[in-house]
Amino acid sequence: MIMKEIKPTARDLRVAYAAVFAGPIHSSIYNDLRVNGGRLKISGLKLENGDMKVLRKRLELMFPVHKIDVYRHFSSTCIHYTNK
Repeated sequence: MIMKEIKPTARDLRVAYAAVFAGPIHSSIYNDLRVNGGRLKISGLKLENGDMKVLRKRLELMFPVHKIDVYRHFSSTCIHYTNK
């Protein structure tokens, strides 16, 4: 399988979150493919800026071919990814 075809999934996000914060995500995760690349949305979870940076770095290690951006949107945390 070509590396660019592998995209982050909700399961990968749960693994990265558990590795960084030593605990599971208790919120719903949605995979939204309507945006360019893709977006994972964690509803009801608002991470602080420092926590978002740590999570972004972990996901970049797991998926080096994607540009990953972690941001807050209302009461959710979103992970947007595109090919570099």
